Amino acid sequence: RRGVPPRGYALELTVGRDREIAYFGEKFDELAETGLSDVKFISAEIGGGKSHFLDILASLAVARGFVVSKVDLDSRSTRFDHFEEVYQKLVANISTRERSHDGLTGVLETWACQYQGATDAWIFADLRQISELPLQMRAALYEYGKAVARDESVVETLTDLAAWLSGEKISAAQKKRLNVNGSVSRTNAAEMLRGLMGLFHAQGHSGFVVLLDEAEAITSLTRVQNRNAANENIRSIIDGADQNEGFYFVFATTPSFLDPAALKGAATYQALWRRISDPLGGRGTSLDRVIIDLPNLTEDEYAELARKIKTIAEIARGGRPCSVT
Repeated sequence: RRGVPPRGYALELTVGRDREIAYFGEKFDELAETGLSDVKFISAEIGGGKSHFLDILASLAVARGFVVSKVDLDSRSTRFDHFEEVYQKLVANISTRERSHDGLTGVLETWACQYQGATDAWIFADLRQISELPLQMRAALYEYGKAVARDESVVETLTDLAAWLSGEKISAAQKKRLNVNGSVSRTNAAEMLRGLMGLFHAQGHSGFVVLLDEAEAITSLTRVQNRNAANENIRSIIDGADQNEGFYFVFATTPSFLDPAALKGAATYQALWRRISDPLGGRGTSLDRVIIDLPNLTEDEYAELARKIKTIAEIARGGRPCSVT
């Protein structure tokens, strides 16, 4: 009724995207095997299927063992110039093949199971092998590992740890239990995200697919310095791809953000525009480009989609046929 496919079933309500689905399926297989990183922009007009396509990518990635998080950007509560806000939403929306909701808690529980009855030295040495972990994240994970090993305050420590990793404000008593004294901020949000990536890799996940919808919200930021800060964060992600192994960022946006003549789009920040635009001009149809344009559906494809929706509606009605033709 809300026009949103049930979670995990986007592919059953998809037509006209075979070429793109095949490409990204192969891309995820490649990333899972090599551990490389990449950044893509999906471009389509409003109502052109961007959000739906991100749901498809989430299904493809989860099926291949990736940790996935999808976040809708906006110009008020999830501003890309305030990366700590984006980080909080990313962590809150983590999903895995084993757990579609509250995925971070599932990751932490699975990770800590190995430490039942373990010594403190074993836990410490194991954490030292995850080089991406910031010092305080390592300290907090160590305290949780010890709680599991000793079967003491496990649930309480897990709750504290999940809240702290999610960027929530926690009390002084909670920070003391985790042996931390800081929280997620603009200066350390990217570092915390890399730390989580290290934890995911240590558990055998294929990588971390980050899906960011409504990227054109950056153009709604009224101050030039805020838009520049948001665009700089994107540029930093692109330039750091080689160092952030296993990340795959996909931004969905309207052509207005990617229009070289737009007064508030990506082209106004040359450090970013040079990295995402085609140096020869134009966009083309190659899916290997940074910017991928989603083609409009044909009339026949819309008819096929309507038939799929009709079939699903009939199943929901207990097999009774729908009058819609």
